[in-house]
Amino acid sequence: MTVRSGSPAYELREHLANTAAQARRAEFARGIACLSLELATGDTRMVAENRQRLAGPRSGVPADWRVTKAEHRIDERSYTCQLIAELTAGREAQNDR
Repeated sequence: MTVRSGSPAYELREHLANTAAQARRAEFARGIACLSLELATGDTRMVAENRQRLAGPRSGVPADWRVTKAEHRIDERSYTCQLIAELTAGREAQNDR
């Protein structure tokens, strides 16, 4: 809200711009890496925001991921699940132990 014109109005706009820039930076930092995979057999436990650990990934591939999207498909012959996951900031160096 602006009570008068001049420097306070500029400071408010600058503050809002800084806040927006910080939010955008956090958004970029959140998704350091992405993973997409399809499970041949669906699993109803797979939901967005769920944390998952890959079993036996090759060297250099992190094991811990956060699911951002889980799409379940049922047809006349099968039930599958497609997952999109991201490695969150600060987790990129953690591999399966």
